[in-house]
Amino acid sequence: MKIRTCLALSLALLMAAAVHADTIVLRGKAPISGVKIKSETFEKVVYNQGRGSQEVPSSEVLAVIYDGPPRDFRLGLERLNLGDFVNAIERLKSVASSGADAERPW
Repeated sequence: MKIRTCLALSLALLMAAAVHADTIVLRGKAPISGVKIKSETFEKVVYNQGRGSQEVPSSEVLAVIYDGPPRDFRLGLERLNLGDFVNAIERLKSVASSGADAERPW
């Protein structure tokens, strides 16, 4: 029973890590949800939805709402606030070295 629970939890965590839930709020149109923002400039917002990269002119964008920061980033800040500097550094280094979300603002 424990093995099944561990496998189910591991699968759920892997699936959650793969999902990006950024949202682009547009003027007078439905928001574009479940995307990963690649870049924002004054001219356009570039995002991935599915396999391909797409863009929308910035003049049509009211807001870009990012999904939360990576888990290790949150845990690193939590450890830092608790005074656990060694573990905080390890968590934050893992985020910095992963490069997975290098374009993110955190």
